[in-house]
Amino acid sequence: MLDRIRGAVKARYGEIMQTVETLSTIDRGSRYLKGLEQTADFLRRKLEELGCTVTVYPDEEYGPTVVGRKKGQGKARILLYAHMDTVWPEGTCAQRPFRVEGRFAFGPGVSDCTHGIIGSLYSLQALHDVGCADYGELIILFNPDEELYSPSSKKWIEHYARLADVAFCMESPDFEDEYITSRGGVMYYEIDVVGVKSHAGVRPEAGRNALEELCHKVTLIHKLDIPGAIPQVTLMQGGIAEGVIPDHAWAHVDIRVDTFAAMEAIHAAMKEIEGSTLIPGTTTTCRHRPGGCPPLVKTPAVDKFVELINRTSAEVGLPLHEAFCGGGADAWISAQVGTPTIDGLVPMSYFCHTDQERLDLESIIPRVTIMAGVLQRISSDDRYLRADREEE
Repeated sequence: MLDRIRGAVKARYGEIMQTVETLSTIDRGSRYLKGLEQTADFLRRKLEELGCTVTVYPDEEYGPTVVGRKKGQGKARILLYAHMDTVWPEGTCAQRPFRVEGRFAFGPGVSDCTHGIIGSLYSLQALHDVGCADYGELIILFNPDEELYSPSSKKWIEHYARLADVAFCMESPDFEDEYITSRGGVMYYEIDVVGVKSHAGVRPEAGRNALEELCHKVTLIHKLDIPGAIPQVTLMQGGIAEGVIPDHAWAHVDIRVDTFAAMEAIHAAMKEIEGSTLIPGTTTTCRHRPGGCPPLVKTPAVDKFVELINRTSAEVGLPLHEAFCGGGADAWISAQVGTPTIDGLVPMSYFCHTDQERLDLESIIPRVTIMAGVLQRISSDDRYLRADREEE
């Protein structure tokens, strides 16, 4: 069956490249509704051509979420999800047009998350082309706001994940021989320090320097030694003029966390730092800011899928192994509702969120073959079914 699937993917390579080019010539930055709606309409048509029943969930602020559902003749219900939005503003596609050089395609969003969109569409296409419908249902979801941590689409990912035996978050791994079973999370803190203004040369002792106090806090943050946590102060502001001792200072703290225990330890540490004062007469508030995402923590329910992916990828000729990725992604959403979640089974890409982003064209056929092969094998074996899967 894997040889037939590989042949089907190879036969669609020209169409895959057309899809890549189309997606990479649409400005679809988060909150750019025109581009997101154009992308959603393109993907809706693609899903309908594949025989999916398609639902579009509109959102006036963030854009539409597109869900395609294709019924089969078996039992397994499988969710694949990828995001439509990019980090690039309107006009980037004109400034940095799509191009192919050697084994790589370049263009805005060609990596993150075009790799996931084509991985989803064409693994389903391959099963269709070889006549495989052993699954109970394949669900493909494309959301418009992942780069904003999915404020509008989170509820839809949760809903369809609860219905699924397994979920695949279609993001890219770090290295070409990997897929992802655990990811880092992201936490944000903001620090506000209030001091007292005074003249920097006339009675400076009457002032209470908020910037100096903030620097004390920053030093404490960077000295934290919490397993599974990396805090970094990434923004600072303070002062109103060169000759005035500042009475206010502010900083943003980006914290990468690998476990829920690390998250709790960070909360406790920031509370202690808030109360540690170097400059008498200053007051500090450390505030946990909404946003970010929890980590994806591997559960034992994932092990049987790891064995399947390792075996299937070896048979395809591209042996893969599970890995941890430090970047945050939507994978935590499906995992948090109890659905075994795998990430990173998509064509390889590099330098995402930079103007050097690129898609590795040589990885498309083997990695889509692996994804489709895994879907076919899950569909053919009842041991991959989830006893606590919800029904509609």
